Amino acid sequence: MKEHVRVTGIAPPVLSHSLILPPDMVDLAHAEKAVQDGVLGFLAHKNMDLVYFDCPVMFSRQRMRLMLKWAGWLGRDTTERSPQKWLTFDGQTFLHSAESKHPLAVVVEDPFSFFKVRWAMRGLPVSVYSSLGTVVRDHLMMRLLEHDGVLFFYDGDPPGQGGADTESKRLRTFGVQSRSAIAPWGMDPKDMTIDQIQLHIGVQHG
Repeated sequence: MKEHVRVTGIAPPVLSHSLILPPDMVDLAHAEKAVQDGVLGFLAHKNMDLVYFDCPVMFSRQRMRLMLKWAGWLGRDTTERSPQKWLTFDGQTFLHSAESKHPLAVVVEDPFSFFKVRWAMRGLPVSVYSSLGTVVRDHLMMRLLEHDGVLFFYDGDPPGQGGADTESKRLRTFGVQSRSAIAPWGMDPKDMTIDQIQLHIGVQHG
């Protein structure tokens, strides 16, 4: 009997890059245990946990993608061999929280970091965004201009450092206090513990 379905280290399916929603999506909560164990193992390897997702979480064996519904569908390759790690199926250019805008905004790169940082900031006066990369596109820029301060919490690598520096300077030209505060070198925000994330941002529960 299989204890889990292997989801990493295998060749990506032929349709891994397709932007048509996979027809075989299954709610992870109702998937067979072997699939659940495989996906949960993948998430743990990424320093993630199902508790961080307050959204529908599905899985497609046809595409080998974890599917998340947040203002449209997002799909994360689980094989680690697809050229397209993340796919957005509904034309999203950024992710944001539905809550009211707070004075401070924190911007991360990828969806996993978005969900984990958002979880770390729950109940705190911080709005969390993902720019889905290291470039802030126009619609996200317009939202960030509505905040008093913006912190770019990108990945701790050269692209993250360069993107955070560039985008924080862009916002400062519009009079918004913004700064680069990337993750520790070699880490993404999602690799940090909840306490580390709160300390890094400088906002914690009293």
